[in-house]
Amino acid sequence: MLTSGSLFDEAIFIGNELYSERRPAYVFQPNTVADIASALTMAKTRDLPFSIKCGGHSYAGYCLNDGGLMLDLSLMQAIEIDEASMTVRADCGVRWLSVYEALAKVNPGYIVMGGICPGWASAVRCSAAASISCHGPSGWPSIRFRLSP
Repeated sequence: MLTSGSLFDEAIFIGNELYSERRPAYVFQPNTVADIASALTMAKTRDLPFSIKCGGHSYAGYCLNDGGLMLDLSLMQAIEIDEASMTVRADCGVRWLSVYEALAKVNPGYIVMGGICPGWASAVRCSAAASISCHGPSGWPSIRFRLSP
C-alpha cells in the first residue's frame, strides 16, 4: 500500500496536469484477483471512494479520486494466447503494445481488436487492454473494417 513517495507519485501520474489536484490517500498495486478483492473489501469497510487505473490514459483523470483508494493494476501483466481457440487473455494492467508484441511472436499475421487513444502519440503504449471490456474495440483494425460500436 502506497501513501506517498516517488512510487506513489508515479502511480497517480496521468500526464494531464489539469487533474493533478485529485489525490487518493492510498494506492494499492495488486498482483492477483484475490488482492483486488481484499483491497475492495478494505475500501468498503472504511467507506473509502475507490477508482481503478489500468493503463492510465484517462485524459480527464477518471482513474483518480480524492482521499480514497486507487487500484493501480500495472503489475498485473500476464498474457496467454491460445492458438487452438484463437483467444487472448490479458491481465488488467497489460497495455496494447504488449498484446501486439506477444501476438507477433506467436504468428505475425494475428491481430486483435485493440485500443488506441486519440491525441496521444504513444497510444498503444498507454492504453490498457482491459479497456476493451468496458468500451469496445477501437483499434486500427476495427476502424479500418468498421467494426467499432
